[in-house]
Order: sequence, then structure tokens, then C-alpha cells
Amino acid sequence: MARNETGAGTRGGKGPKSPPGAARGSGAEGAETGETKKKKRTPPGEFLRQVRQEGAKVTWPSRKETAISTAMVLFVCFLFAIFFLIVDWVISTAVRFILG
Repeated sequence: MARNETGAGTRGGKGPKSPPGAARGSGAEGAETGETKKKKRTPPGEFLRQVRQEGAKVTWPSRKETAISTAMVLFVCFLFAIFFLIVDWVISTAVRFILG
């Protein structure tokens, strides 16, 4: 097994190589040295303003597109219901025939 600059083993010299002294792992090293960072809480008013801004960036579907999509979903659900009704009937008939 080859060793990289940090002394960690790698297979065949492949794998991530980080410069000496670079942070690695899940961040537990930072917790041990007291380098944890606390996230700043966003006030509710600021949060709602940001939500409105992001909502304005979204390309919303038209009423017609929504109606067509809804109709397609309902139609496909209906087809699946019919399909499973038929499959259930076939299986139950076969089981009744086999068990007598």
C-alpha cells in the first residue's frame, strides 16, 4: 500500500491527496480544537422575505399546464386501478382453481 504526503495509506497511489496540514474527515478534528462555527439564526421576517424572493424566481406552470398534468395523473391512476383489478381477479381465480 502506498503512502501519500500525509502518511495515510492509499491503494496503488490512487485516491484523494490533500496537502500536509489540510483538514480531512468529518470535521471532528475541528471540534476537538474548539474551531466549531455556529450558524447565525435568520430572523423570521428576514426568512419570509427571502422565501418570497426565491418564490418570485420560480417559473410556475400555467393554469392550463396544471390542468393537463392533473388530468394525466388521474387518467394513469385510473389505468393502474383497472390493471390491478384485472390482475387481482386473475390471481384469485387461479388460486381458487388450484385449491379447489
